[in-house]
Amino acid sequence: MSAPDTNIKAQAWYHRTSLIGMAVVLVGALVFVFGAQLAPDDDAALTEAPIAATE
Repeated sequence: MSAPDTNIKAQAWYHRTSLIGMAVVLVGALVFVFGAQLAPDDDAALTEAPIAATE
């Protein structure tokens, strides 16, 4: 059973800020994930032997 006097436009207005916030978080998460996938891996620095210092 629904409320008899709902005002959809008023409810949409009240929830607009929350919906915009969720959209911003979703876009930020997608940018972070795709950015992490495109970033160069630095595994070569971990697997190569360090260069011996000469004095």
